[in-house]
Amino acid sequence: MARYEQAFKDKAVASLLPPESASLDVVVREEGIGAATLQRWQNDAQSRSARGRAWTAGARFEAIVATTAMPEASERAWCREHGIKEHERDLLRKDRALVETATLLVLSK
Repeated sequence: MARYEQAFKDKAVASLLPPESASLDVVVREEGIGAATLQRWQNDAQSRSARGRAWTAGARFEAIVATTAMPEASERAWCREHGIKEHERDLLRKDRALVETATLLVLSK
């Protein structure tokens, strides 16, 4: 059985939320995890107190920065595996999430 880091779980659950609002099937396919696993992670995240939820502005920003800071060799391997189109779509999704997070941080001040 595979073990996933909490940051990976938080990123997958955050993909289901705005601004991405990706469907469960899309996230399952992109991340290579089972639908039941993702639903369990989502339920676990929703059952946490408001302070512990993964999709607070700061936590979402950290998850996005962590995935964008992926080493180049790992990113190139990911591109070969998933294709350029999916890589471009992923970069666009990250850009949108960064814009939303920056907006939330500015508005919260």
